[in-house]
Amino acid sequence: MAKRGCRRLDVILFLLAFLLVLPSFAFSEISTGSVWSQTTDSDFGTGSFSNTMLTGTGDSSYISLSRLNEWAEMSGTFSPPPREGHRMVYDNTSNVFVMFGGRNGSQIFGDTWLYFDANDTWVQVYPPGSPTPRYGHAMVYDFFNDVVILFGGHDGTDVLADTYTYSVSGNVWMNMNPGNAPPKRQKHDMAYDADSHNVILFGGNDEINPLNDTWTYEVSLNDWIEMSPSNSPSPRYSHSMAYDVAEGSTVLFGGSSGTDMYNDTWVYDFVLDNWSVALSPERPTARRDQSIAYDPHSGPLLFGGWENSDTGASEQWDVLDCSLIAGSMFTTLTKYGDYLYIGSADLGGSAWIYRYSDLTGLCEPWNNTGDYFVYAAYVYDGYLFFGTRNNTLFAEGNLFYTDGTGLYHILGDVWWRPERPGILLGGWVQEFEKYNGDLFVAGSVMIPTLGNKNNFFVKRCTLAPCTANSSWSWTNTSKDNTDLIDDGLAMEIFDGNLYLGTYDYANILRYYPGNDTWWFSLNGSIDGNRTKEGRGIFSMMNYDGCLYAFTLKEGWNWSLCQTDGVWNGGNVTTYNNFLRGEVFRDKMYLGANASGSQRITSFDGQNWTDSLQIPGDDSFQYISEFHGSLVTTAGTNVYRKRVIQNDLWIFQTADENWQQLSPMNVLPSPRQGHSLSYDLANSVLVLFGGRNETSYLNDTWVYNRSAPSGVYTSSTIDTAADTLPTFWATISWQPTTPLTGTQLRFQLASNNDSTTWVFRGPDGTSGSYYDNPIGENIWSGHQGDRYLRYRAYFSTSTPLSPKLESISIAYFRPPYSPSLISPDDDVWTNNSRPDFSWQFLDADSSDTQGAYQVLIDDDQAFTSVDYDSGMILSSDDHWQPAIAMDDGTWYWTVRTMDNNGFWSETSSPRMLKLDTNPPSSDISNLTSGSYLRYLGYLNGTSNDDFSGSSGMEISVKRTVDDYYWNGSAWQDGEYWLPCVGSSSWSFDANLIGWVSERQYLVTSRAKDVAGNEETPVSGTSFIYDSTPPSVTLTNPEGAESLEGGRNLEIKWNAQDPYLDQSSIRISYSSDGGTNWNIISSNELNDGSYNWTLPRLKMEVRIRVEAEDLAGNSGSDMSDIFYLRAPPKEDWLASYWWIILIIILFAVALAVYYWKKKSREAEEETTGPPPIVATAGETTLCTVCLGTIKEGLSVIKCGDCGKTFHEKCAARIEKCPNCESKLDTSEVVEE
Repeated sequence: MAKRGCRRLDVILFLLAFLLVLPSFAFSEISTGSVWSQTTDSDFGTGSFSNTMLTGTGDSSYISLSRLNEWAEMSGTFSPPPREGHRMVYDNTSNVFVMFGGRNGSQIFGDTWLYFDANDTWVQVYPPGSPTPRYGHAMVYDFFNDVVILFGGHDGTDVLADTYTYSVSGNVWMNMNPGNAPPKRQKHDMAYDADSHNVILFGGNDEINPLNDTWTYEVSLNDWIEMSPSNSPSPRYSHSMAYDVAEGSTVLFGGSSGTDMYNDTWVYDFVLDNWSVALSPERPTARRDQSIAYDPHSGPLLFGGWENSDTGASEQWDVLDCSLIAGSMFTTLTKYGDYLYIGSADLGGSAWIYRYSDLTGLCEPWNNTGDYFVYAAYVYDGYLFFGTRNNTLFAEGNLFYTDGTGLYHILGDVWWRPERPGILLGGWVQEFEKYNGDLFVAGSVMIPTLGNKNNFFVKRCTLAPCTANSSWSWTNTSKDNTDLIDDGLAMEIFDGNLYLGTYDYANILRYYPGNDTWWFSLNGSIDGNRTKEGRGIFSMMNYDGCLYAFTLKEGWNWSLCQTDGVWNGGNVTTYNNFLRGEVFRDKMYLGANASGSQRITSFDGQNWTDSLQIPGDDSFQYISEFHGSLVTTAGTNVYRKRVIQNDLWIFQTADENWQQLSPMNVLPSPRQGHSLSYDLANSVLVLFGGRNETSYLNDTWVYNRSAPSGVYTSSTIDTAADTLPTFWATISWQPTTPLTGTQLRFQLASNNDSTTWVFRGPDGTSGSYYDNPIGENIWSGHQGDRYLRYRAYFSTSTPLSPKLESISIAYFRPPYSPSLISPDDDVWTNNSRPDFSWQFLDADSSDTQGAYQVLIDDDQAFTSVDYDSGMILSSDDHWQPAIAMDDGTWYWTVRTMDNNGFWSETSSPRMLKLDTNPPSSDISNLTSGSYLRYLGYLNGTSNDDFSGSSGMEISVKRTVDDYYWNGSAWQDGEYWLPCVGSSSWSFDANLIGWVSERQYLVTSRAKDVAGNEETPVSGTSFIYDSTPPSVTLTNPEGAESLEGGRNLEIKWNAQDPYLDQSSIRISYSSDGGTNWNIISSNELNDGSYNWTLPRLKMEVRIRVEAEDLAGNSGSDMSDIFYLRAPPKEDWLASYWWIILIIILFAVALAVYYWKKKSREAEEETTGPPPIVATAGETTLCTVCLGTIKEGLSVIKCGDCGKTFHEKCAARIEKCPNCESKLDTSEVVEE
């Protein structure tokens, strides 16, 4: 027989053979046992991400490269002509952008373009039925009907009101000619309500007036319906709209009325037909011709737009609402956090720092510097520093700093020049710059020994935080001993060097960090005249590869360019002075004075152009960039330039809140009239065209571009095959066709300790990759390992990302040990050929059972198997031994093989106990043939030598009709009643509906634990009789008067089916029936008895009793009759013979007692015991003189032989004849 210890070797040899043969199979020939797959966000979410991200939920989720919060300009070889006022929408059925129309000056377009961002390709199509050329129209994509919908616009001559649809799949435009349509208009906007399948249209202008009507359109009905909302945005055009799918509402922002610009946000609910304003605390500036697209991952995204109104001026400035304290003027300004901080000077001695917020639009006093004028501001090391001059003591300048919560003064002796003791830090702090990680502070000092002449200084903070006095040090300014250089005014970094412009003579110094020294770079003497003061370099800017320096007076400027490395300059006669400047959008902006007026002028490297001009003497002091625009101070006002924007905002509809995004790299140039749409398939925002302040554009940009590369590592795959090896088969993934310019590859790592992970490709090296998404065989070196991980390598050369939508890894595993089903463990059975059954278990969902083996042994270690099925090639899940098994305790186990040839381990054995011998039982308190008038409990025992008794039951049959008691009634057909107990049992017979005077058969049947059942041979038959005999006394009847001494014939009639014929007992009572004296007992039921009446006078009652065989007793008695005494007579003459007899009897008795005493003396004994015998003939009882009939029991005196009834002998205890003891407990049989 097979031995269990050999099975594992069999499996290992089989697996080795299988692994040697399998690699030679073609991929298509490999059958997959199990497939581990990931398809949902919960699957992918357990892995680790590096420059990758998880998008979507459920089966729509996928992994892609992380979005970089960056714009990327696409570099396709062909693009549509430059334009503005066009419209572009995304067809998410065909996964393509559709663009139509627009204009370039007087050229108006009517062309249709498709853009495929996956491969950065623009394609012009020529569909029939195209709309007329136009701009200022609106378009949406209706995904429910798979069409692009266009309405209105301007054709260059007139405003339009036509409705068109375009199908990408059919490449055809169709004029819908709806029965009802909105009035003609342009520069309106539309959004597609994805929930109601309606187009929502709002506003626009009819070339005369702005509009604020709301219309809806449904393609299937081809009808426009004007809505009647109770509240609406004000009339406007050039606004933008998008439908927020997540919130189920349309969002509208901005626009223009022609004179006013808006930055309000409105939300439209189609179901309620209601517009409501969203009070976002932060929001984009007022603008028009921006564009909005809906990003399903975050919300509506807004880009660009123009802040100018339609006044014709190319550049417009606004005066900020500032609450300036009387007597003050604004000086410097800079952005810090979300605020614009504005310094001031106050000749009254109380200079404030003001703070402006775009959220409130207000400029309000923030903190008082006391007696210090604020002349410079700079952000460094997370703090905002202010440079000041003391108004009272002009020789003292100082520093303040803030972290946004309060204003703090930097105090201490640190500001004294160490090499010139007693010399104060005079003048003021003029300028800051960060260079080589240090903060440089420049200004002027007053030198009393030189006639209070100002001299420049520079201090450097070398150890952050720069609010600590100990971190400041002086730079070497010893060169001022020979050449007095007044006031350090401006600093700028150019070509890796730090330059400093000074006040007098327009000198420019260069800093040499090696010896911490400043040295001349430009001696700004003009015409050799060094006596002219005020020509100082007040502004320096790094612009277009050159360092520009501008003088405070006389309109001079110099430039140091990388191309020649020398300073060049001259007088700009148009302007007589320059103040602070700022480089903004490829231009330098400066405050200037020309022809008696103050202005902001811009320089593009060739020409000067005025941007803002104001009358009076309020010169423009400082210019700074703030939130995408320019701000400047001029006397008592702060001005902000209206600009074309290139900012990016997101609107959280649920929270009614705008948030500005900050892309990390280069931005699309500012523009208006562009078009923006969102690619749902690749999760990117696409922008095309538009117009800036000078030209029309045709560039294509993508936002949310993918990182160039990234890695995703899966969580651990655990096959749970810890006893036999796993064969890893194939890897495949979706999608099978990657986007152009993208790549997705994989490596695998495996082990048996879930700790050591070395990722390899299909050839087993770290330099190879799985790159065939349809499927590749897994490197054989992974075979036998329980744990496995995959690593996905994403890369792209485009803004788009490859995707991993699902992955499948196929492998084989041996079956689990089968689950034993029947018989249960440690159970008894009486089936000598049990049906052993099990469940085939295999984690490989496609595997089935191919074979099995069942082993049975009386030893749990299976050292010598008694019954072995052998390997049976079958998918059956049960087996029976071919021959009967012996009684005893057995152990059984099963192993299974799957259809791939892998054996499982044997199952944990189960114990089975076999017993085929039935038990036996008896009824101990019931005798067959007996008569019973009462049954309490039936009792008995059962016996089983092996498994033991498990239960008892009885059947009760009524033989008269063969009916059985079923617990509540008699029924036709056998029925067994449960008993209490098993080896010792009882049954309450009172529960049975017995019928008197019937014969019954009670049969017992035992069961053992193994299920064997006793086969009863015969039952116990008995008569149940609870009915007493019927007795009728017929003579005497009562009331008779009888003479004593005479005979009386007593007559009766006793009847019963089961009457005891010798049970008649006759007795009389002389006290009315209270006490009875037996006349005769055990009389035959012959109906009469002669009784000699007593010779007494008394009242008498006669009673006759009879019993049946079950012990039931019946009786009848007469009424009272009377006995009278016999007549008196010569009793001596009459009864002499009696006297003689008595005398003789007395003599005999005396002789008897004498002899007895003698005998007792001789034998020293009490005499022989009485004798029980059967009367051979009728005799008399010596005591009662009653008749003892033939055949009845009689007691004889053991000494004298006198006869007695049993009861009479027991009552008198001694023989009246010989005085021998009549102890009935010591009788002996005759």
